[in-house]
Amino acid sequence: MNLYIIRSKPHNHNREDEFLNGRISIGWPCDHDLKLKNRVDLEIILKKKYSDLSQINISQVEQFINIPENSIVITPSIKNKSQVHIFKTISAYNYDSSKDNDKIGNPHFIDVELIKTIQKSELPEDIKKSISGARKTVSNISKHSEIMDFFLKNNNNLNHKDNLNNKQREKSLKVLEELLNSDNEEIKLKASIELLRQLK
Repeated sequence: MNLYIIRSKPHNHNREDEFLNGRISIGWPCDHDLKLKNRVDLEIILKKKYSDLSQINISQVEQFINIPENSIVITPSIKNKSQVHIFKTISAYNYDSSKDNDKIGNPHFIDVELIKTIQKSELPEDIKKSISGARKTVSNISKHSEIMDFFLKNNNNLNHKDNLNNKQREKSLKVLEELLNSDNEEIKLKASIELLRQLK
């Protein structure tokens, strides 16, 4: 599994809602589709527009356009700094020429699906440290992929159990509500007591 941290302010625009709606991006409008471009190509293309381009900038773009499908992306929330969004990429890099301008500035993107939004404090310690230390737009933290994979599987199992418990509780409440209509006063009383206990 490939694992990345991607911050949701490409080209200095807050794109958190766009990320949540299924499209993560990196900014860097440059009048070019960057698909299959190598590092040398990227440097030539980007330097035509950005004279102060650094090797770190090139590395950021290079990492983004090479993110494979089925990668996990963690995005710290801008709206709520105590939260992070966890996405799974469902496409490789794509290019939208209609957004390749200085006004929108957002032509390079990857389609994603939101897995979950959680409190940052819930993440494994190594992942939290990586988020705190990663100030760049794109950071590859695939060295922690096994930890993250275990975390996601464990949490999915918990969520599944919670869903089952919720369904069972709903069924129990429905049965108790039906028992309230019983002609037997003792059954009605017991059902009322249990219903109150369940609803606490």
